[in-house]
Amino acid sequence: MRPSLNSALGLAAFLVGCGGAPTAPPVTAEPATPERVAVALRFEDAGTDPTTDVPHTRVMLAVIRESDGRTETHEVRVVNGPCSFTAPTGGALTAGSCWWAGSGDNFEVVREGDEVLVRLAEVAEELDAPLPSVTALRVPLPASAQLQVVAPDTAQ
Repeated sequence: MRPSLNSALGLAAFLVGCGGAPTAPPVTAEPATPERVAVALRFEDAGTDPTTDVPHTRVMLAVIRESDGRTETHEVRVVNGPCSFTAPTGGALTAGSCWWAGSGDNFEVVREGDEVLVRLAEVAEELDAPLPSVTALRVPLPASAQLQVVAPDTAQ
């Protein structure tokens, strides 16, 4: 015996009137765990100019993504003289200074939103204060990344 069109319509009206067939509770997605990313300011020997005997240092930023172990290395600048780490100030994550023959460069790594910036300020003996800093490098991070800084302890 086949159900008639009227009985099918009646069943449909009944189900609609009662709120329809039971539905599964909504599935809520668990919040994604933010990716962990490590950053490190690096100083590498870039050789000595054979005509002036001035040593050079390559300043770099390394970004290491935990999810795939990939390391990105970004050159910031090649500077005159040796570089060393300094205590970060003013919200910087890590910092360093390079100096040769009365002038040099101060570097600081900061986070702004989902980016890591390397700021550079030129310094010289004849200046009362460093020149205003400029953004020398900008590296995007994964959204809401958890950031870990790899740096030596510069506490005095």
